[in-house]
Amino acid sequence: MSLQVPQPTFNMTNFATIQSFTDKSLSSEGRIFKLAYQVALSGESVALASTHQNETYHLDFSGPAVRCASANESVVYNLTDAFGITKMFRGEATQFASWTPGEQPGLRSSVDDISETLDYVSTDAARIFVMSNTGTWDKTDMHADEKHPPRQVNVTECLLYNATYSVDFDFKFPDHSRKVQISDWLNPVATYRDSSDLSDNFPNVTEASVISYSAVMDAFGRLLVGSSSTSRYGMDRATRTSWKMMNIDWSDGQAVIHDLEQMFQNITLSLLSDDGLMLVRYPCIYAHLAYH
Repeated sequence: MSLQVPQPTFNMTNFATIQSFTDKSLSSEGRIFKLAYQVALSGESVALASTHQNETYHLDFSGPAVRCASANESVVYNLTDAFGITKMFRGEATQFASWTPGEQPGLRSSVDDISETLDYVSTDAARIFVMSNTGTWDKTDMHADEKHPPRQVNVTECLLYNATYSVDFDFKFPDHSRKVQISDWLNPVATYRDSSDLSDNFPNVTEASVISYSAVMDAFGRLLVGSSSTSRYGMDRATRTSWKMMNIDWSDGQAVIHDLEQMFQNITLSLLSDDGLMLVRYPCIYAHLAYH
C-alpha cells in the first residue's frame, strides 16, 4: 500500500542562518547537535517513528555526507614531528587532536587554541582533520630506542560531499533497522564564508542546501574539534572534543575512515526523526506491511 513517509528537504530548512557582513557567520540550529551527540553516543542513527508496527520501504534522497581518507604525507610528517616522537608538549603527550583548515596543531603555540568547528577557508570542499597519536614511524630518530620507539600519528581528512543515499527501512515492532549505502558521490561542498558570497536572489535551492549541509558539518565538527592529552603523571585532559565517547578504534587508520563516514551518515539519517527541525515533505512511498 502507499504510505506517507518522512523525506528530508535541504533546500528550504531552518538548519542555519547566514549573518550579513560577518566573517565565519553560519549560525547552526542547536537541535542538529543534539541529534549528532545521540548518534556519537549510541553508535547508530536515532530511531524513526513508523505508521504501522510492521512495515518496510526504500528511500533514495540526496543529502550531506563526508568522504574520508588518509591525509597527505606532509601533514602526517609535520604532526608526527610535533607529537609522535615520544615528545611531551608542556609536560603532556597529545593523544588526539581535530581541527579545521587554518588551525593546524603543531604549527601553533598551543593545541588549546583550536576553535573553529567549521571550515571557512577551503574553496573546494569543507574539510576537517582528525589526528590520533598511535602506531609506528620509520623516521630515524636519535632519541628513539627499543623502549621508546618512534611513533607515527594517524591523520584522517574528511571532506563534505553531496551524496545520494539509498536506504532500506525495516520496522518490526519494537525494533527498527535500516540498511544504508551511498550510491553516488555527487559533488564536494564548500561553506559560504559570509553573506557576500550569496547571490542577489538568495535563497535559491543550491544556496539553501549548502547552508543546510554546512550546518550538519558544523555539528560533526563540534563533536570532534579539540584535543586530548595525557600528563607525565598519567592524568587525562580533554579540551572541547568528545572523541572518547565514540565507538571508534583510533589505533586503526582504516577503521577511523570507515567509522567517521558512518557516523556522519547516521547523523544525516537521524534528521528524519525530528519533524520540527526542517520542513519535511511526505511523498507517497510503496511500503510492504506485515500483519501477524
